Order: sequence, then structure tokens, then C-alpha cells
Amino acid sequence: MPSAEIIAFPIVHRTAFIRRHAARMADLRESTAEKHLRAQLNLQRKTMLKRGIPAPEIDRQIQSAEAAIRAELWRLVIVGDGGAA
Repeated sequence: MPSAEIIAFPIVHRTAFIRRHAARMADLRESTAEKHLRAQLNLQRKTMLKRGIPAPEIDRQIQSAEAAIRAELWRLVIVGDGGAA
């Protein structure tokens, strides 16, 4: 019986997730914001592991998510919530 490969939906395409966590981080002190980000990324990692996604793919997804959240955070800080970048 052939095995199926599980492919993760790219987390960076979950724009509501990215924006929500960047906005939350913008409202927190730096150390607390970093803890929030780590906790959320660890939660995503655990969820993907439970779904059987291969570890190298999880690592790529987590790195992409972190970069996207940080980019959105900078956009919020520099441009503001209602501005267009």
C-alpha cells in the first residue's frame, strides 16, 4: 500500500493568523512579545507534528511564519494599523 505524503498548507497564507499575532506583539513589551511569539510558534509546531507533517517541512513553515509575523509587526510599527505600505 503506497504511503501518502502530507503537505502543510503554507502558514504564511494564513493572513489573519499573521496579522493577529503581529498586532498582539505590537501591544506588548518586547520581552513579553517575544515570549508570545515563541509560544504561538511552538503551538503551531506541535499541531503540525500531531498531523504527521515531516520535521524539515515544519521547520520551514515555522521559519516562514516567524519572518511573516515580524515583517507585519514592522509594518504596523512603521506605517501604522490603517496605512498602506
